[in-house]
Amino acid sequence: MNPGRGKDELYRLVDALPEEKAEAAKKFLELLLGASSKLLPEKLVEKLDLFERIIDSLPDATLAIDREGRVLVWNRAMEEMTGVKREEILGRGEYAYAVPFYGEKRPILANILLGNGTQWGQQYDKIEFKGHILVGEGFAPFARGGRGLYFWTLVAPIYDDRGNLLGAVQCIRDIGERKKMEDELRRCSTRDALTGLYNRAFFEEELRRLDRGRSFPVSLILCDLDGLKVVNDMLGHEQGDELLRRAAEVIARCVRGSDVVARVGGGRVCCNPAPDRPENGGRSGRAHK
Repeated sequence: MNPGRGKDELYRLVDALPEEKAEAAKKFLELLLGASSKLLPEKLVEKLDLFERIIDSLPDATLAIDREGRVLVWNRAMEEMTGVKREEILGRGEYAYAVPFYGEKRPILANILLGNGTQWGQQYDKIEFKGHILVGEGFAPFARGGRGLYFWTLVAPIYDDRGNLLGAVQCIRDIGERKKMEDELRRCSTRDALTGLYNRAFFEEELRRLDRGRSFPVSLILCDLDGLKVVNDMLGHEQGDELLRRAAEVIARCVRGSDVVARVGGGRVCCNPAPDRPENGGRSGRAHK
């Protein structure tokens, strides 16, 4: 078969596909022709169907756009993440694919990779290039039916066999559980497990920070629970723990939100009132327990 004539037949076959698939098929055709110049026309639909099945089976939500920002791919995981069906979004441009994530038309990471809306990179918590791949993390408040979504995302460019840029493909992964775990680990690293107050490590680091700064004067209030050992010995450690928790609640209610209350020993609480700042009403001090 003449190569030029074969390509013409392939494109005619693509034009015969349903309208919602034709645009995506043309882009895939470029990739297919780059991979094999001997592709038979009768195999094209079969291969396109295979590609679609593969993309739908990906666990990460996946979309692809062309150079003009029109949607070429929108897999099943993306439908579940956004509530938008592929037939509603395929072929659409003008940042319509951002609305299910952000509630407005705006560039996403795939557009930034293609050189559009680079200033929107500031909206991501993390964003970095790893070779030709762009990786980022962020929060999409309108995803998951408005419940919001913490996500990790990766974007890669799509080139043809001549090195021409065709578009970009972006994968989006829900990292909500990871974020919860990170927040809990961060909380545990700075909080006392029994009372929920800051722990000794946090308190000592806070003192070092104050020592390096200019937040003066600084006030410290030290509290020690008398008779805690007696309570533990006579009533048991559970009652002693309950006494500590109640004392922590009382002390925490007596200070401002900007003050620091920490448990630094068995029954010792330190209160370090916040330094003298206008927003603190001109008062100085911090609390530790």
